Amino acid sequence: MGFLVLLCGVAIYGFFFATFLYLIAFVGGDMLAFVGAPKTVDSGVPPEFYMGNVAKNIGLLLLFAVPHTVMARPSFKKVIVKIIPESLERSFYVLTTSVLLVAIFTY
Repeated sequence: MGFLVLLCGVAIYGFFFATFLYLIAFVGGDMLAFVGAPKTVDSGVPPEFYMGNVAKNIGLLLLFAVPHTVMARPSFKKVIVKIIPESLERSFYVLTTSVLLVAIFTY
């Protein structure tokens, strides 16, 4: 079981590392064209201002901020270790955060 937990943790942190590298290309925009990032902050046509875009951006911010904040609470940690091994609790937090960042990059 210990090797499986280690393997899972390494895979999750590898996914985080790839997400973090993409974050650099995403924010760097056109400066990092050699990376070949399919979508960056600078890509696309600037949308017209309307409340749909504002609501979408606020929703994406909340999608990241709320779980990020809730999962840091000791009460959440007590509940989650009943579902997953305690040694994977931090890795689960990192995985969730990375997946939410990918959603932000995508939308």
